[in-house]
Amino acid sequence: LVNDASVVRTRGERMFDRESPKGHHPQSDSFTVTMAAATTKQPEHLLQRWLPSPWRVFVAVFGLLAAIYAVTATWTLPYHGDALTNAVTGWYLGNEGTFIAYEHEALTAPEQHGNFSWFVESPRGPISQYPPGTALTVAPFYWLSGVPMVDTEMSGTNRPDLAPVAVPMPPFWPATLSAVVVTAAACAFLALTARQLGASPPLALGTGVVAGLGTTAWAVASNMSWTHGPAMLAIAIATYSAARERYLLSGLALGFGVLVRPHIGVIAAALGIGLAIHMRSLRPLVRVGFGSGMGLVALLAYNYWVWGQWTVSGGYGGVFSERLLNSSLTWFVGNVAGAFFDFRHGLLPWSPFLLLLIVGAVAGWKKAPPWARSLAVGGLLYLLIQLRANRFSGGDGHFAYRYPLETLMAAGPLFVSGYSTWIRQRPVVRWALYLSISASVLFQGIGAYYT
Repeated sequence: LVNDASVVRTRGERMFDRESPKGHHPQSDSFTVTMAAATTKQPEHLLQRWLPSPWRVFVAVFGLLAAIYAVTATWTLPYHGDALTNAVTGWYLGNEGTFIAYEHEALTAPEQHGNFSWFVESPRGPISQYPPGTALTVAPFYWLSGVPMVDTEMSGTNRPDLAPVAVPMPPFWPATLSAVVVTAAACAFLALTARQLGASPPLALGTGVVAGLGTTAWAVASNMSWTHGPAMLAIAIATYSAARERYLLSGLALGFGVLVRPHIGVIAAALGIGLAIHMRSLRPLVRVGFGSGMGLVALLAYNYWVWGQWTVSGGYGGVFSERLLNSSLTWFVGNVAGAFFDFRHGLLPWSPFLLLLIVGAVAGWKKAPPWARSLAVGGLLYLLIQLRANRFSGGDGHFAYRYPLETLMAAGPLFVSGYSTWIRQRPVVRWALYLSISASVLFQGIGAYYT
């Protein structure tokens, strides 16, 4: 990583190219660069020999993360209520071709709502309160597995006073496999984006692995069929497409993200508007807007089919939109502070390396490509909307944080840029980053093991 010298080149958008090994280094950095080259020459050359192609970097990151995730993921009951709801809906969609959980009406009773699942009654029958995107991701795995549901006596920790209820449940390994695959793929696409920014194979490999093991991508997103894995993958594909100036594909990916977590739409808006301003052209805005708009139309159509009205919130009802509009400023500020600093569910206590990456991103802001800056702004807006509408903790039953995961994926290219243009030239900051990455991976590994 230390030997990944790069400089800024201007070519439409700013990209990063490897610096000539004969290039001049500042006197203060010469000893560090020379020693780093001497100590990392052989491992780096081995990596470059085996990973000369960007897609080999993708395969390496995906394979490594998928193998690690498979060891720590939750493959059987007990299963978190959010993930269980997505898994059961995915089974219905993959095997029955419907979102309606017609054999789970007992779980829509008021006393069972939120006990160990989140099914609600609709005009069409029992249905998940969540948008359809995650179930669409899970469904192919249940379709391929062909496993049947089995009557199971279920009880929940939210209402331990209730008697167990007998309902059919599918095996959960296909749902967990989907979480492992999409989360590993999201981090692998981030590694591809780093390559588009000019990162060497070792740096791109490190980017994907650190994103996958130093954050709750490991302890949360890959652990069960949460909404976060599919949302991260949608954003990661959008960032890679934006780096390659494939703005329609970026919009389509973010459109699928809207089907998973609807406020991902603000990331699409930020990307399209930011590029339109920088390029002084409406073309990127139209392309990103058209692609993401298809996802919004699909979400509205789905909710109309289920609820008989045009709505974005769907099964959530009006609780979150009400809080978004009416929550006090004091509550909101406290919620934002908790999201970053709370010792149980905060971002920085459990992934401390992100503090240095945030500093580097701010310091190197002007040298980052416009699309990377736009995505990071959209990711921040996404998180602020999330924290305005819901408590930062995301409930209980999971390790550390989960709501910032989509923001981190959107800001990933800006972090890579900040590392290349600011952190890398400062040995003290660089080594502090390496140490904090090590601590973060340790924290996440412990959390993934015990969750």
